[in-house]
Amino acid sequence: MGEMVTSIRETLEQRRESFDSMLAKQIDFDRFVRIATGQIANNPKLAKCSRTSLLNAISTAGQLGIEPGIMGQGYLVPYGSTCTFIIGYRGLVDLARRSGQIAKIEARLVCENDEFEVQYGTEERFIHKPNIFGERGKTLGVYAEAYYTPTPGTPQTVQRVFMTRDDVEKVRRGSKGANSGPWRDHWDEMAKKTAVRRLCKMLPLTAEIAEGLQRADDQEYDNRTREVVDPTTVDARETNSAEMLL
Repeated sequence: MGEMVTSIRETLEQRRESFDSMLAKQIDFDRFVRIATGQIANNPKLAKCSRTSLLNAISTAGQLGIEPGIMGQGYLVPYGSTCTFIIGYRGLVDLARRSGQIAKIEARLVCENDEFEVQYGTEERFIHKPNIFGERGKTLGVYAEAYYTPTPGTPQTVQRVFMTRDDVEKVRRGSKGANSGPWRDHWDEMAKKTAVRRLCKMLPLTAEIAEGLQRADDQEYDNRTREVVDPTTVDARETNSAEMLL
Protein backbone atom coordinates (compact mmCIF):
# COMPACT_ATOMS: atom_id res chain seq x y z
CA MET A 1 0.00 0.00 0.00
CA GLY A 2 2.82 2.39 0.88
CA GLU A 3 4.52 1.74 -2.44
CA MET A 4 1.43 2.75 -4.42
CA VAL A 5 0.98 5.93 -2.37
CA THR A 6 4.63 6.83 -2.94
CA SER A 7 4.37 6.05 -6.67
CA ILE A 8 1.27 8.24 -7.13
CA ARG A 9 2.75 11.10 -5.13
CA GLU A 10 6.04 10.98 -7.04
CA THR A 11 4.25 10.86 -10.40
CA LEU A 12 2.15 13.90 -9.54
CA GLU A 13 5.21 15.76 -8.30
CA GLN A 14 7.12 14.93 -11.49
CA ARG A 15 4.20 16.24 -13.55
CA ARG A 16 3.53 19.13 -11.20
CA GLU A 17 3.51 21.88 -13.83
CA SER A 18 1.13 20.13 -16.24
CA PHE A 19 -1.10 18.73 -13.48
CA ASP A 20 -1.27 22.07 -11.68
CA SER A 21 -2.31 23.77 -14.93
CA MET A 22 -5.38 21.52 -15.29
CA LEU A 23 -6.50 21.85 -11.67
CA ALA A 24 -9.53 24.04 -11.00
CA LYS A 25 -8.44 27.55 -10.02
CA GLN A 26 -9.49 27.22 -6.37
CA ILE A 27 -7.49 24.04 -5.77
CA ASP A 28 -4.03 24.15 -4.18
CA PHE A 29 -1.73 21.51 -5.69
CA ASP A 30 0.02 20.45 -2.47
CA ARG A 31 -3.19 20.21 -0.45
CA PHE A 32 -4.94 18.29 -3.22
CA VAL A 33 -2.13 15.74 -3.59
CA ARG A 34 -2.03 15.27 0.17
CA ILE A 35 -5.78 14.62 0.31
CA ALA A 36 -5.82 12.28 -2.71
CA THR A 37 -2.88 10.17 -1.57
CA GLY A 38 -4.33 10.13 1.94
CA GLN A 39 -7.47 8.49 0.55
CA ILE A 40 -5.33 5.76 -1.01
CA ALA A 41 -3.31 5.26 2.17
CA ASN A 42 -6.49 4.83 4.23
CA ASN A 43 -8.17 2.33 1.90
CA PRO A 44 -6.30 -0.93 1.18
CA LYS A 45 -8.63 -1.67 -1.76
CA LEU A 46 -7.67 1.59 -3.46
CA ALA A 47 -4.00 0.69 -3.07
CA LYS A 48 -4.69 -2.46 -5.10
CA CYS A 49 -6.14 -0.52 -8.02
CA SER A 50 -4.08 0.06 -11.14
CA ARG A 51 -1.82 3.08 -11.12
CA THR A 52 -3.38 4.34 -14.36
CA SER A 53 -6.95 4.23 -13.04
CA LEU A 54 -5.90 6.00 -9.83
CA LEU A 55 -4.23 8.80 -11.79
CA ASN A 56 -7.26 9.12 -14.10
CA ALA A 57 -9.66 9.34 -11.15
CA ILE A 58 -7.48 11.85 -9.31
CA SER A 59 -7.12 13.94 -12.50
CA THR A 60 -10.90 14.04 -12.97
CA ALA A 61 -11.45 15.17 -9.38
CA GLY A 62 -8.78 17.84 -9.76
CA GLN A 63 -10.20 19.15 -13.03
CA LEU A 64 -13.59 19.55 -11.37
CA GLY A 65 -12.07 21.18 -8.30
CA ILE A 66 -13.40 18.52 -5.95
CA GLU A 67 -11.36 17.19 -3.03
CA PRO A 68 -12.17 13.46 -2.75
CA GLY A 69 -13.38 12.31 0.63
CA ILE A 70 -13.97 15.83 1.97
CA MET A 71 -17.52 16.57 3.19
CA GLY A 72 -19.17 14.29 0.64
CA GLN A 73 -17.88 16.29 -2.33
CA GLY A 74 -16.67 13.19 -4.15
CA TYR A 75 -15.22 9.71 -3.70
CA LEU A 76 -12.42 7.54 -5.02
CA VAL A 77 -14.12 4.15 -5.25
CA PRO A 78 -12.35 0.84 -6.06
CA TYR A 79 -14.02 -1.66 -8.39
CA GLY A 80 -11.67 -4.60 -8.46
CA SER A 81 -8.43 -3.25 -9.91
CA THR A 82 -10.04 -0.06 -11.23
CA CYS A 83 -10.44 3.18 -9.30
CA THR A 84 -13.40 5.37 -10.28
CA PHE A 85 -14.14 8.93 -9.23
CA ILE A 86 -17.75 9.49 -8.18
CA ILE A 87 -19.12 12.98 -7.62
CA GLY A 88 -21.06 13.44 -4.38
CA TYR A 89 -24.19 15.51 -3.81
CA ARG A 90 -22.34 18.43 -2.23
CA GLY A 91 -19.73 18.45 -4.98
CA LEU A 92 -22.34 18.53 -7.73
CA VAL A 93 -24.23 21.40 -6.09
CA ASP A 94 -20.99 23.36 -5.87
CA LEU A 95 -20.24 22.72 -9.56
CA ALA A 96 -23.68 23.85 -10.67
CA ARG A 97 -23.31 27.15 -8.84
CA ARG A 98 -19.91 28.05 -10.29
CA SER A 99 -21.41 29.64 -13.41
CA GLY A 100 -22.49 32.52 -11.18
CA GLN A 101 -26.01 32.34 -12.58
CA ILE A 102 -27.39 30.03 -9.89
CA ALA A 103 -28.05 31.47 -6.44
CA LYS A 104 -29.18 28.29 -4.69
CA ILE A 105 -29.78 24.60 -5.33
CA GLU A 106 -31.69 22.28 -3.03
CA ALA A 107 -32.59 18.60 -3.22
CA ARG A 108 -35.00 16.83 -0.86
CA LEU A 109 -36.34 13.34 -0.35
CA VAL A 110 -40.09 12.68 -0.49
CA CYS A 111 -41.27 9.94 1.90
CA GLU A 112 -44.52 7.99 2.08
CA ASN A 113 -45.78 9.84 5.18
CA ASP A 114 -45.04 13.30 3.80
CA GLU A 115 -47.54 15.53 2.02
CA PHE A 116 -46.31 16.24 -1.48
CA GLU A 117 -48.00 17.90 -4.44
CA VAL A 118 -46.65 18.62 -7.92
CA GLN A 119 -48.17 21.38 -10.01
CA TYR A 120 -47.06 21.90 -13.62
CA GLY A 121 -48.04 24.58 -16.09
CA THR A 122 -47.61 28.36 -16.02
CA GLU A 123 -47.36 28.35 -12.21
CA GLU A 124 -45.18 25.30 -11.71
CA ARG A 125 -44.36 24.41 -8.11
CA PHE A 126 -43.71 21.61 -5.66
CA ILE A 127 -45.53 21.74 -2.33
CA HIS A 128 -43.78 19.56 0.23
CA LYS A 129 -44.79 19.17 3.87
CA PRO A 130 -42.48 16.56 5.41
CA ASN A 131 -43.60 14.62 8.45
CA ILE A 132 -40.71 16.02 10.49
CA PHE A 133 -42.04 15.03 13.91
CA GLY A 134 -42.99 11.43 13.10
CA GLU A 135 -41.90 8.41 11.12
CA ARG A 136 -41.53 9.56 7.51
CA GLY A 137 -41.57 6.05 6.08
CA LYS A 138 -40.02 4.73 2.89
CA THR A 139 -38.47 7.14 0.38
CA LEU A 140 -40.77 7.42 -2.66
CA GLY A 141 -38.89 10.00 -4.68
CA VAL A 142 -36.56 12.98 -4.72
CA TYR A 143 -36.70 16.46 -6.21
CA ALA A 144 -34.22 19.24 -6.90
CA GLU A 145 -34.75 22.95 -7.41
CA ALA A 146 -32.33 25.55 -8.77
CA TYR A 147 -32.95 29.25 -8.08
CA TYR A 148 -31.32 31.57 -10.59
CA THR A 149 -29.56 34.71 -9.39
CA PRO A 150 -32.31 37.36 -9.35
CA THR A 151 -32.37 40.14 -11.91
CA PRO A 152 -33.71 43.47 -10.58
CA GLY A 153 -37.28 44.04 -11.66
CA THR A 154 -37.99 40.47 -12.82
CA PRO A 155 -39.34 37.39 -10.99
CA GLN A 156 -36.74 34.85 -9.89
CA THR A 157 -36.47 31.90 -12.28
CA VAL A 158 -36.62 28.42 -10.78
CA GLN A 159 -35.86 25.09 -12.50
CA ARG A 160 -37.25 21.89 -10.98
CA VAL A 161 -37.07 18.14 -11.49
CA PHE A 162 -38.75 15.26 -9.69
CA MET A 163 -37.65 11.62 -9.83
CA THR A 164 -39.46 8.62 -8.43
CA ARG A 165 -37.58 5.99 -6.46
CA ASP A 166 -37.75 3.75 -9.54
CA ASP A 167 -36.13 6.53 -11.60
CA VAL A 168 -33.27 6.76 -9.11
CA GLU A 169 -32.89 3.00 -8.94
CA LYS A 170 -32.59 2.80 -12.71
CA VAL A 171 -29.67 5.23 -12.55
CA ARG A 172 -28.10 3.36 -9.63
CA ARG A 173 -28.23 0.08 -11.50
CA GLY A 174 -26.34 1.71 -14.38
CA SER A 175 -23.51 2.73 -12.07
CA LYS A 176 -20.38 0.61 -11.84
CA GLY A 177 -20.72 0.95 -8.07
CA ALA A 178 -24.42 0.08 -7.88
CA ASN A 179 -23.94 -2.15 -4.84
CA SER A 180 -20.87 -0.63 -3.24
CA GLY A 181 -19.28 2.64 -2.17
CA PRO A 182 -21.55 5.68 -1.74
CA TRP A 183 -24.57 3.97 -3.33
CA ARG A 184 -24.39 1.31 -0.63
CA ASP A 185 -23.40 3.56 2.28
CA HIS A 186 -25.13 6.87 1.42
CA TRP A 187 -28.17 6.06 -0.73
CA ASP A 188 -30.11 9.18 0.31
CA GLU A 189 -27.26 11.51 -0.61
CA MET A 190 -26.71 9.74 -3.92
CA ALA A 191 -30.44 9.98 -4.68
CA LYS A 192 -30.28 13.75 -4.15
CA LYS A 193 -27.14 13.93 -6.26
CA THR A 194 -28.96 12.02 -9.03
CA ALA A 195 -31.80 14.57 -9.06
CA VAL A 196 -29.33 17.48 -9.16
CA ARG A 197 -27.42 15.75 -11.97
CA ARG A 198 -30.59 15.57 -14.05
CA LEU A 199 -31.37 19.18 -13.17
CA CYS A 200 -27.94 20.18 -14.52
CA LYS A 201 -29.20 19.34 -18.02
CA MET A 202 -31.31 22.51 -17.77
CA LEU A 203 -28.70 24.80 -16.19
CA PRO A 204 -25.95 26.98 -17.68
CA LEU A 205 -22.58 25.20 -17.40
CA THR A 206 -19.10 26.46 -18.20
CA ALA A 207 -17.12 24.54 -20.79
CA GLU A 208 -14.66 23.31 -18.16
CA ILE A 209 -17.39 21.95 -15.93
CA ALA A 210 -19.25 20.33 -18.84
CA GLU A 211 -16.08 18.54 -19.91
CA GLY A 212 -15.24 17.50 -16.35
CA LEU A 213 -18.72 16.14 -15.74
CA GLN A 214 -18.51 14.13 -18.94
CA ARG A 215 -15.25 12.54 -17.78
CA ALA A 216 -16.74 11.73 -14.39
CA ASP A 217 -19.87 10.28 -16.00
CA ASP A 218 -17.77 8.15 -18.34
CA GLN A 219 -15.92 6.70 -15.38
CA GLU A 220 -18.95 6.06 -13.18
CA TYR A 221 -21.74 4.88 -15.49
CA ASP A 222 -22.50 2.21 -18.02
CA ASN A 223 -23.11 3.69 -21.49
CA ARG A 224 -26.68 2.41 -21.41
CA THR A 225 -27.62 5.16 -18.95
CA ARG A 226 -26.35 8.03 -21.13
CA GLU A 227 -28.51 10.79 -22.52
CA VAL A 228 -27.53 13.80 -24.60
CA VAL A 229 -27.54 17.17 -22.86
CA ASP A 230 -29.31 20.11 -24.45
CA PRO A 231 -26.36 22.07 -25.93
CA THR A 232 -28.13 25.39 -25.32
CA THR A 233 -27.56 24.92 -21.58
CA VAL A 234 -23.77 24.79 -22.01
CA ASP A 235 -21.80 28.01 -21.74
CA ALA A 236 -21.13 29.65 -25.11
CA ARG A 237 -17.37 29.23 -24.60
CA GLU A 238 -17.70 25.50 -25.17
CA THR A 239 -16.83 24.45 -28.70
CA ASN A 240 -17.89 20.80 -28.54
CA SER A 241 -21.28 19.52 -27.39
CA ALA A 242 -20.98 17.17 -24.42
CA GLU A 243 -22.97 14.07 -23.71
CA MET A 244 -24.30 14.02 -20.15
CA LEU A 245 -25.70 11.25 -18.02
CA LEU A 246 -29.14 11.15 -16.56
